[in-house]
Amino acid sequence: RDGELQIDTVIRAFPGEPNLRYDVGVLDRSSGKSRLLEREDNSYPVWNYGLSHDGRRLFVNESDPSVKLHRIQMYDLASGAREIFYQERDEKHLRADWRVAWAPEDDGLIILTDRDGYLHLYHQKNATAEPVQLTSGNWEISDFTVADASRNIYFRANKSQAAERQLYR
Repeated sequence: RDGELQIDTVIRAFPGEPNLRYDVGVLDRSSGKSRLLEREDNSYPVWNYGLSHDGRRLFVNESDPSVKLHRIQMYDLASGAREIFYQERDEKHLRADWRVAWAPEDDGLIILTDRDGYLHLYHQKNATAEPVQLTSGNWEISDFTVADASRNIYFRANKSQAAERQLYR
């Protein structure tokens, strides 16, 4: 059934078990108090998260349990307000290889996503902006890091050969 859309179902091993919850919270260093952030759906796995350099904002990179919906929530930590920063639905998606990091100087987010069919890097400045593709081609990026001081992005990819991963800037 190559190329055909298939319906995925999630079945729990032990009926009656409570559903998994993925909570995200913050800890105030000065007071020692913690609080949970309100998530749209606590059953959505969290793939990674990151605090802005000024400590005012937090992104949460998540998906639905069947990894068809990829979403990045952005929180204002002072007010607790939440907005959808990025969202994409792909019914053919099978694995959650997405990663996110703050762009240099907190100028939006760098997003590793396969929205073009291959895992590539995109820069999105804010929730209303369209993601700008930074890398492209018939190859995939496995991971990346942002070097704030030099404003460079370093990534490992199989650009030269599918079985190899080499470092690029």
